[in-house]
Amino acid sequence: MLKFFLYNKKGVISWLLSQLALILATGILLASIASITFYSDWKKEAEIKAIAAELASWIYRIDLKIEENITKFFFPTKDFYYNVSISTDYIIIERYDGRFKDKIRIAYPLFIKPFVIKENLDIDWKNGEELHEKLSNLELIENRGTINDPILSYRKDDTKNYLKNILDELAKELALQPLQVNINKPLIIEKCIIYFDDSSSIGLVIIYQEEG
Repeated sequence: MLKFFLYNKKGVISWLLSQLALILATGILLASIASITFYSDWKKEAEIKAIAAELASWIYRIDLKIEENITKFFFPTKDFYYNVSISTDYIIIERYDGRFKDKIRIAYPLFIKPFVIKENLDIDWKNGEELHEKLSNLELIENRGTINDPILSYRKDDTKNYLKNILDELAKELALQPLQVNINKPLIIEKCIIYFDDSSSIGLVIIYQEEG
């Protein structure tokens, strides 16, 4: 009887060990699959983050210009579909081929606040040329703010207040509905400079897409 018990006990232990080994093997396999899946999504997120970082770099580069400048940013062609939108604070990029979750989304912060212009806003200028024209038609300013037609220095505060109010309105509007970018068209990034007759100036970055 004792021999049978010992033999049976060994059998039970052997069975338990085999089950434990199976459980461990299954756990390792599942962990490997999860790791591969996680790495795949991480890599996909890194790809769109690189696009956002490149665009942000172009925006900062234009901001550092000391003269007025207009450049075009062309979005890279990828073997996946992605959406781009921009506010005064973030570049938002989304793609829809994740494994853990269908949508992979990143919001890349901007360290300057550009004037991001989109259609259907209550602003009657879109680019630097139109802004200069707008300033010349404002009763409190009345000059274009160009090198050849600088704004009088005593109207500097009025100019700053006008620009601040516009930027504040843009920030509110774009926080709710960012500019939806067509990645098949270039994004226009413009450095506009407002000059005053005391040799001072204000620089701002304007971002928009051409219509049509």
